[in-house]
Amino acid sequence: MTWFDIKLATLQKLFSADGNTLVNDETTRDYLAAMPQTANEALQLVVTQNMYMRKSVTLTVTPEETGEYSRRYDMKQLAADFYRVGEAEVYKVDGDKIAPARGYGFASGQYLIVPSEWGGEYEIHYDAWPPPFTSDTPDDYEVPLEADVATILPLYMASQLYKDDDNSIATIYRNEFEVAREGLKSKAANVYYDTWQSLDGWA
Repeated sequence: MTWFDIKLATLQKLFSADGNTLVNDETTRDYLAAMPQTANEALQLVVTQNMYMRKSVTLTVTPEETGEYSRRYDMKQLAADFYRVGEAEVYKVDGDKIAPARGYGFASGQYLIVPSEWGGEYEIHYDAWPPPFTSDTPDDYEVPLEADVATILPLYMASQLYKDDDNSIATIYRNEFEVAREGLKSKAANVYYDTWQSLDGWA
């Protein structure tokens, strides 16, 4: 779904669209100018309360000989879109093979703590923050959201933009958004086995 699709759907709910064309005139200019902010508000509600964007980043480390101290890596430096750790998932990667890593930890929900003996390539999963919409976001920008998230953004956007025009209709849109938001389901995180295993080495 593109930014154009979201803006068009919002204008259609505001009774300001001409078929499948974005109208940019004195009747829609203020609506269009306010859309990036209202879209970002909707994203904040969804990401912080309902559905998280699960992503991963690869870290390559070199083992240390002393083994006296653990090492710390700032997830915000490893991944610019880092929002939070969520369910802790770290895997040792060797070509096309992967195995749950052991002995790691997270401090302050942001810093990855790894043993000094760790070496090689590791895949760290985290909850990401979607890129914000701005006035410069192009119409053909493919929104990196699940379809069930992207399709409800116009409901929230219309509910905010239409308050001064018809608050009763705006309230209906907000209620529809909240109902749809409550039904969102986050992607499953963590690794599961038929038999119980400790992923961090602690029994």
